[in-house]
Order: sequence, then C-alpha cells, then structure tokens
Amino acid sequence: RIALFLEAVAHARGPLPDLAALVVGEGPERAQLEQLALELDLAIGRDVVFAGAVPEADLPAHFAAAQVYVHTGREESFGLSVIEALRLGLPVVSVNEGGPLDTVEQDVSGLLVPATPGGLGDAISRLLSQPDMAQEMGRRGAASIMARYSWERGTRTLLEALRSVRHNTGSNG
Repeated sequence: RIALFLEAVAHARGPLPDLAALVVGEGPERAQLEQLALELDLAIGRDVVFAGAVPEADLPAHFAAAQVYVHTGREESFGLSVIEALRLGLPVVSVNEGGPLDTVEQDVSGLLVPATPGGLGDAISRLLSQPDMAQEMGRRGAASIMARYSWERGTRTLLEALRSVRHNTGSNG
C-alpha cells in the first residue's frame, strides 16, 4: 500500500512542509505511484524519492537516513522490515494490523494507527515534531528487539520445536 504511504506523507506535509519521504523497492506500480505523488503535489526527487530495488547490504544506510519508519503493508504476517527498523533504533508508525501488532509497542517503540492517510500522517507529524520522544521510542524499540530476537534465541526455539515434534511422534532417534 505505497499509495496509502504517499497520501499519508501528503497529509503530514501540512504541519511539516519540509518533510521528505523515501520509498525503497521496485514493482509494476512504480509509474502509477510516481503519478500519484505528482497529483498529491509531492515533487519526485525532493519530496519523495523512489530508490528502486536496493541490495540487502545497502538497506541499513537507507534506514539510517530516516527519522521514522512507516509501515503500510496489508496483512503482513511477520513484518521483518519493521523489526529491522526497530533494531536500528527507528521509531515506527504502522497500520494497526498484522505482524507489527506483535512487535511495535504502542507509545513505547512506535505508533499503531488506522490504515488511513490522516491516521498515518498525524502519527508521522507527531513523531517528527517531538524528536526527543521519537528518539526515546527508537531506543526502546531497539532494546526490545535485541531482547526478543537473536540467532541464539532462534536456534534454541528451533531445537525445542524439533524436540517437541520428535517427542510427540514417538521417535527416539
């Protein structure tokens, strides 16, 4: 729902006229999204940058360029990009559905809002107009993600699941 993101950015530009947005990723809707940006009075290259496909190794630099991460995905089952943003210390504005409900703590690491341009735009404005609060949310989000997700914890969880399956199937080997 990048169109929803662009509409939220246009909404937030009222109180934040210098707001700029970055869209990372490539897809068949790019030309339509660029047209929508122009219709929303967002200058491509200044108000909104369409970065296209970005190698995974370059994603941290794109996250680092942001002050807030905005997630508008529909029915995201896990939300890896949200976890990556939180891990890197970004406060998150997300639609209040799907995977982010399990990772974004309301008013702690970010804001969960209705999937509307106004809801998202107001949340973006709130965080960007209160940088101390946004930075604190970013710190809390990073600490939460580091405590919840690690290779060690993932390995331990996988091994426990395998042991449980083996136990429940009666396998001894």
